[in-house]
This record gives sequence, structure tokens and C-alpha cells, in this order.
Amino acid sequence: MYHEEASLEKDMRVLEVLRKTLAQVIKEITPADTTVGIPLEPSTIDSVHMCFDLISVREREIALAIKQRDKALKQHKE
Repeated sequence: MYHEEASLEKDMRVLEVLRKTLAQVIKEITPADTTVGIPLEPSTIDSVHMCFDLISVREREIALAIKQRDKALKQHKE
């Protein structure tokens, strides 16, 4: 069980770093001048959106798994 516990937290940290890094990259390449277009192809922008969506879905799944695990551990101790 310990390996599974550590794995969930580790996966959550990895996703958090991925999300923050991707957001920072997008922030850095987005021109300050709003009249200048974003230097990415539309398909790349779609892929970035998909990455954020997938990260968010997996973060919610992991959060739910952690919550269920913690609830089960609490009930087991009682």
C-alpha cells in the first residue's frame, strides 16, 4: 500500500510541474504586444489546450483516489 500512496503523490507533483512549466512556456512566448500573433501553429495551440485538459483530468482523478484512500485508511483505524 505504501508504494501506491507514494506513487499517487509523486504523480500529482509531476503533473503540477508539467502544468506550471507549460504555462510558463506559453507565457514567455506570448508577445506583450497584442497586435502581434502568437508564434504557434493553430494545431500546436490545440495540442497545448489538450495537454492542459489531460493534466487537469488526471489531477482530479488522483485527488479523488487520494481522498478515497485516506477515507479508507481512517475507517480502517477506527
